[in-house]
Amino acid sequence: FGVCLLLNAIGGAATPEEHLMGYVGFYLCEALFGSFGWAAYLIPLIFVNLAIFWRRYCEERLVAVELILSVLLMVMISAVIHVGVCTTDESIAKVYHPATLYRTGAVFESGGVIGGVVGNLLYTGLRLPGTVVLAIVVLPLILMMLVGVTPAYVFGKLRSAIKAWREKTVEEKAL
Repeated sequence: FGVCLLLNAIGGAATPEEHLMGYVGFYLCEALFGSFGWAAYLIPLIFVNLAIFWRRYCEERLVAVELILSVLLMVMISAVIHVGVCTTDESIAKVYHPATLYRTGAVFESGGVIGGVVGNLLYTGLRLPGTVVLAIVVLPLILMMLVGVTPAYVFGKLRSAIKAWREKTVEEKAL
């Protein structure tokens, strides 16, 4: 997937004959971008994460949870991209037709079908500021859970770093 997406970005083919990976690569990229827009570039990173932590996920019986979190991450990022890109043009933001969302996602003008539907729902319910706030809260939490870090661990590390910085600052002022 990663090579296919990378070659699509490099080649920028408009037809299967021009695509660097041929028909399969062209239609695979079109399906992924039509579904998720720019967020499709995260699929290889998600696969790498699953491959690195696969043994731990199997031992702790977390494979299904990690897959759900990965899909949720893709959907949220795709929806945020859709809202960010399409709210400047109210006519696109109001489009709920899957064919239009697919077509605009494939050419990076929306979040694709999945991101478009979720993004339109978020935009309708929360508008741009609410969607941004929701993304700022939810996306880091999903990322932390994907890599196995709890919010308490992150806050503890931040607290100890701030404490060390304060102590260092006090020592420097004392000199």
